[in-house]
Amino acid sequence: MYKQKKSVGKDELVRFLVDLTAQIQNGCLQLEDYVIDLPGGAVLEVELEEEDSQKLEVKIKWFLGKAIPEKEE
Repeated sequence: MYKQKKSVGKDELVRFLVDLTAQIQNGCLQLEDYVIDLPGGAVLEVELEEEDSQKLEVKIKWFLGKAIPEKEE
């Protein structure tokens, strides 16, 4: 299992997203020692919470080795 969570500035976030985009376009994602072949599609979830403070959450889910669900709740 691999998990990363850290605070970053806008420039570092942009570099991460640009690198992630390039890897997705190539169909292969590298996370430290892990190399993952990506399927052709994913489930994208964007959520904006407006409670005491605003929170924007972006999730990308790839279902490796199986079909992508039609609709995920």
